[in-house]
Amino acid sequence: SGTHSLILQERGLDVTALDKSPGAVTCCQKQGIRKVVQSEVLEYTGSSFDTILLLMNGIGIAGNLNQLNTYLFHLKELLKPGGQILLDSSDIRYMFDQDKLGGPVLPKGGYYGDILFALYYEGEYEPSFPWVYVDFNTLEEIAHQCGFIAEKVLDGPHFDYLARLTPN
Repeated sequence: SGTHSLILQERGLDVTALDKSPGAVTCCQKQGIRKVVQSEVLEYTGSSFDTILLLMNGIGIAGNLNQLNTYLFHLKELLKPGGQILLDSSDIRYMFDQDKLGGPVLPKGGYYGDILFALYYEGEYEPSFPWVYVDFNTLEEIAHQCGFIAEKVLDGPHFDYLARLTPN
């Protein structure tokens, strides 16, 4: 949340950065971000916002596709009238082997974008955590079920996209 928050704050926007990590919160504060909140997304009930940014595959914070609607309903409660959610994600089907016809061979028994991240850096391991990469068509369907209109704003160069969700 830090880099984007800092740039927007420097442009004169009223920014609140939210992160559950104490280290990330400290980093944001050291960078000069004025309003930083340490909280889980689903536990946050503070201010309401004109725009909620979920960049760098930020919608993945939902953890898995089955939890995406829970997050979207909560984020909707945090929007001011006329507000929006801007998010990006990637369709990771390109990572899977292809069948004889060139289509992806997707795993059975769940959504192919549900993954477990395991972090390792300089001999340090962090516990793995769930993350979801959601293709736009699936996002659009779930967003509609949650009372949003989903608009694809931009296609990226590698199966990624920027989307805007607005309450309908």
